[in-house]
Order: sequence, then structure tokens, then C-alpha cells
Amino acid sequence: MKTKILFASAISLIFLILFSCTKKSDNNISPDIVSWIKPIGFRNENIGVENLTKKADDGFLASGFISYTDKTITHGFVINLDSNGDTIWCKKIDIDVYPNNIVLYATQKSGNEIIIAGICSYASFKKQRFIAWLDAEGNLSKYLLFPIADNQFVVGCKLIPLEDGNLYFAANWRDIQDLTMAGYSVTIDLLDNAGQVIRSKLYPGILTEIEQLSLVENGEILLIGSVAGQSSSSADFLFLLIDGSGNEIYRRSFGTAAYDVGYSECSDHKSGYIMSGMMTNLSKPVIYPVNSSGIPGIA
Repeated sequence: MKTKILFASAISLIFLILFSCTKKSDNNISPDIVSWIKPIGFRNENIGVENLTKKADDGFLASGFISYTDKTITHGFVINLDSNGDTIWCKKIDIDVYPNNIVLYATQKSGNEIIIAGICSYASFKKQRFIAWLDAEGNLSKYLLFPIADNQFVVGCKLIPLEDGNLYFAANWRDIQDLTMAGYSVTIDLLDNAGQVIRSKLYPGILTEIEQLSLVENGEILLIGSVAGQSSSSADFLFLLIDGSGNEIYRRSFGTAAYDVGYSECSDHKSGYIMSGMMTNLSKPVIYPVNSSGIPGIA
């Protein structure tokens, strides 16, 4: 149902754009606003981009997967871009002997080292969650596998490198046997320098792929996403703050009777936040001011 709504909304948006362009051509966005458009990819191969992150040098890391119409395999990939969008290097990522690989997240850890997270599997779809380290040239130097339970699959992954060398490794899960919205959850693992688990915490009832995971003041973690709403077909924006020990400081949910998804946040420079999201059923993007206590409204 959600897919149909999104498809219908997309078609409506296309017609609206076409109508606006033909009615008032003088209101069209000037192409001069776009300073550069750079294609990324691998020659003669189809790619799906899962994530884009910014590096310390103002460049970017794009990650995702490569698929084929005549093959059943998928490669993960990472593309390293400079601040002008030009490709420095692009690498296919394959973990061990697994024929199916997806890189869900890539980030710069320290110096030129890149750390990535994703999933890999055999044709039987028995999946493993992984993190891996790439050197300055994008070569795979080390990887670690994290088994996935038979009744679960991973919706998304995020990483946060810490100054002490440790790492937060978050994953959003779906319970195959629980088809309700309550069947989603998030785990956040704290890993040491070697990638070994120091602590693992479960946060149930978090619906969507972890849209944003940020390290904020005092070592706290801010997670943006959505949770189940009051009806079986609705969802609310999620604003979850977690302390340095992994405990929830507060979990706030708010929104409308529609299917609401939180996407990202930023500081409002007044000790609060601005959170962006989407009322999916209504096809309306929204921006919420959220105060320092996680409550919608100006602090």
C-alpha cells in the first residue's frame, strides 16, 4: 500500500512540475544555481547508491551496490570523490566468498582510512552483517562478520567513529515472523579498535531504516527515524536521545495521523534542533523545531 501511495505521489509531482513549467516559464529554476553535476558509477554496470557522506577534506564517499540483468551476483562499491565531485578512486567490494554484497554506509575513520558497513549473503539469502576497513587507495585491508539470526534481516546500518578509536555500529532489524510495525528494532553496538563488541543495546519499536545517527554533546547519540503510530497503517516521527552508556535519555514521537518519517536534524543554534521529515501519505515535507528536551516547539 505504501509503495502504491509513493508511486501515485511521484506521478502527481511530475505532472505538477510539468504544469508549472508550461504555465510560468519565467519561474523556472535557473540552471546557474547548479555549479556542477558529476555522474558517478562503473562502466556498463547498474549501480544503486545507498548512502553519501562527507569527508574531512570536504570530499564525499558514495556507497551502494552493483547489479546485473544477466547475473544473480551483486558487488558492493565505494566511490571516493573530491570536493568538486570528481572521482579519486572507485572500488568494488566483495566480502570473502559471498556472491551478494551491499555497502550500506561508508565513512572516514581517521586520516585517509575508510570504514564501511553492509550485508553479504549466499544465494540462499543467509546473510551476514559486516564492517570492513579500506586503505587510502580503497583496498580492502580487513573485515569482520556479524551473524544475523534466522528470523531477522537488516534494513540499514550506520557507523560513528569515536576519537578514542572505538566505533558505534548501529543496525535496523526486521523480524520476519512479526509482520506488524512492532517487528522493527535497532541495535547499537560499541566496538573497540579491533572491532570486538564491548557493549550491545537493543532499542525496540523503531520502524524505518536509521535515517540519521549523530554524535552530539557529552558523547550522547541522537537517532532520527520513525515509530509505529496510533493506527496499524500510521507512523510518527522519532526523536531518540541516548547517553554514553547506551541508555535512553528520552524517546519522543510526534506527527499526524499520516505515515510520518523523520530524516535528519541539525542544531538551531539555540540549544535545540531542527528536524526534517516527510508526511508520506500526504506527500508533504515538513520541518519541526525541537527543543533541548526533545519536545516540538521553540525552546
